[in-house]
Amino acid sequence: MLHFILSPAKKLAALSDCPQIALANPALITQAEILVEKMRTFAPHDLAQLMGISDKLSLLNVQRFAEWNNDLQHAAAAVYLFNGDAYNGLSVRTLPEKSIAYLQQNLSILSGLYGLLKPLDGIYPHRLEMGTKLQPSLYDFWGDKITTLLQDKINAANATHLINLASNEYFSAVLPEKLTVPTISPQFKEYKNGKYQTVSLYAKQARGKMVRFAALNNIRDADALKDFNDGGYEFSGSLSNEKQWVFVR
Repeated sequence: MLHFILSPAKKLAALSDCPQIALANPALITQAEILVEKMRTFAPHDLAQLMGISDKLSLLNVQRFAEWNNDLQHAAAAVYLFNGDAYNGLSVRTLPEKSIAYLQQNLSILSGLYGLLKPLDGIYPHRLEMGTKLQPSLYDFWGDKITTLLQDKINAANATHLINLASNEYFSAVLPEKLTVPTISPQFKEYKNGKYQTVSLYAKQARGKMVRFAALNNIRDADALKDFNDGGYEFSGSLSNEKQWVFVR
């Protein structure tokens, strides 16, 4: 079996557009509460500077932190609330129930606020990127907690490999040397101007598409991922190594 990790998304769906399903509390909710209390100390102008966002977005996120709580009554499942490019590629709303069950067992979502989430963990709208320049940094705050929880999930899934589909910003919160399984980081590249290069939008979409491919096909073995061909990608053995698998089109 495999275990996948994705980054969260800054773009969020409306809570009203997320299905009302049974939710679980995030495992690291106590730490999330600490971070929310810290974020509530920032005035809108200071939050805008800290996050490098507009005043309008800052006001929205001040409101989000003010309204945040650990009651699941009005929360949404993480995999439905996140609505960025990778999640458009995953297109979870069109997956059959058995594929959702696959995701729940074999996918974790890294988060600046929640640390590590299962797809059906209940969360509230928020924005807190892992690279936010807090003091101490979120990397220091989380320490090895994310890695320890990730190892627990790897054990629960009897996974033989970690498939890293997260950005460098988020994967930097994981300590792969402390995991008991090897990590494979797929890369997605386009042929442009005579060479293969990464185009961020397409790469993000492909990350979600690969998770979708695994969920639809009940992929249990790493080598089976080499058959991924959604969107015209194909595995390139010549460009790949044991830690980075390159898919090109």
